Amino acid sequence: MSSKSRTFWALVALGGLFLTGCNLPTQTEAPASEVPDITLVEPTPASSEVPTSAPAAVTATSEAEGVPTASVAQELRVAYTDDGNLWVVEKGQGPVQLTDTGGTSDVRLSDDGEWIAYVVRDPDQDTADLHSVRFDGSSSRLLLDEGRFDALYPLDGFIHTTLSTMDFLPASHTLLFNTRGVFEGPGLAKNDDLLSINVETGQFTPLLLRGEGGDFTASPAGDQIALVRPDSLSFVDANGANLRPEVLTFSSVITYSEYFFYPLPVWSDGSVVLPVPQQDPFFASEPGTVWSVDGEAQVIAEPTGDLFAPQRELPIVSPDGMHLAYFREVDEPGEQQLVIERLDNGEQVIYDTGSLQWKGWGPDSYLFAYTKGSGLNLYLGDLLGEPEPLGSGTGLRWVNASEYLYLAGVPGSWTLTLADQAGNKIPLAIMSNGVYDFAE
Repeated sequence: MSSKSRTFWALVALGGLFLTGCNLPTQTEAPASEVPDITLVEPTPASSEVPTSAPAAVTATSEAEGVPTASVAQELRVAYTDDGNLWVVEKGQGPVQLTDTGGTSDVRLSDDGEWIAYVVRDPDQDTADLHSVRFDGSSSRLLLDEGRFDALYPLDGFIHTTLSTMDFLPASHTLLFNTRGVFEGPGLAKNDDLLSINVETGQFTPLLLRGEGGDFTASPAGDQIALVRPDSLSFVDANGANLRPEVLTFSSVITYSEYFFYPLPVWSDGSVVLPVPQQDPFFASEPGTVWSVDGEAQVIAEPTGDLFAPQRELPIVSPDGMHLAYFREVDEPGEQQLVIERLDNGEQVIYDTGSLQWKGWGPDSYLFAYTKGSGLNLYLGDLLGEPEPLGSGTGLRWVNASEYLYLAGVPGSWTLTLADQAGNKIPLAIMSNGVYDFAE
C-alpha cells in the first residue's frame, strides 16, 4: 500500500459496508504444490512459477526483478466511477468519461497517475472482470475475466473464484490482489493468496498460494508486504520471495457472523504496528493488544475499548505509529467516546462523544476525520485543537498534509471536492454514486 494509505479508498454507495458470509478454512486450504493454471501472456520462468517453499532472501526490488518503477503524478489526478462507468478528472480540467458499458464497481490509480485498474462486476453472479487503461483512455486491456478467475483454483464447494481486494504496489505499475470464493448462498471466504499483474503489459505473477498470503499492506518503499490473516501476521518481499510466515500469531476475533475479521496493520519507520481487538468484541471491558513488529513482535499497549468497529474499514494507528484511535462505550445508548491514546506512554484523551464513525488519520498524524450523528456529518479532528465541522459528506481521503478530497452532499447527489485546512474548496466533479482513487 502506498504512502497515501490506499485502504482509505471511498465506498460511496448508500449505506455502510455490509459483510456477510464465512471463511471456511477447510475449503480454502490447498496443497503447497498447487499452482494456479493460468497464463495471460507468454510467461518467463522467473515470473510464472510459484515457490513451494520460502525462497532465498531478496533485499530489493527493481524493474529487472519484475517490479517496474513509476514516478509520482505532477498534478492531482482522480479516477472515479459514477453509475457504473469509469471517469477521470484532473485539477483545473473537466471530467472525462472513459467507459459506457456499466458495471464498474472499483478503481485504483497508479502513483504516477498514468494507469487505472478497474473492476467490472456481475452483481447477480458476484463475478468480476479486471481491466486496465491509461488515464488518457488509451491502451485498454482486459487483464482477467471471470473464466480466468475461476481457473485459478479448483472450485470445490464454490461456484466462482473472484477478486477480493486490490492495490498498486507503490511507485509501480504492478497491481497486487487477492481472491475469494463465491458461495451459491451467503458467505465470505477469502482464499488468503497473493497475486500480481503488470497493468501495462498484462504479465501475471502468482506470488503466494492460497493459504500462504492474506490481506496485504505494502511498505511505503514498496519492497516489503505485510500479510494479515485472522490469526497471524506474516511478511514477504514484494516479488513473492523470502516469505516469513506467522511472525506473529494471535487469537482470532469472534464476529458473531459468517466472516473472519482481519486487523489492519500500519507501516511506520520500517516496522509494523498491528492493533488486535479483544477476542470477543462484545466484552469491551477486556483489553485489546497493540503489537509492534520489527524482526520480533512486542506488545506496546493494551487499550480497553472498542478496537473492532472503527478498524473494519480504516486503520486506527496513526502513520507515525504514535497514536491509537478507538471507541469506548458510554451510558447513553448508541453513543461512544472517541479516545486517542499515545502508544509510547499510554496517555489518553477523550476527544469527542456521540454517535461516531471513524474515517481515518491524516498523513501528518495530527489530523484525523470522523462522523458524528447521522454518519454524513463529517468532522476534521486535530490533536492540537478542537474539531472542525465539514458539513454533509463522505469518503474523505488525504491528498497531502494540508489538502483532502471528499464527497460533499447527500447520497445520489455528491460533489467530488478538493479542500484544504484554510477552508478553500474546489469542486472537481458531480457524482450520483461511486468510488474514487487519486494520484498526486
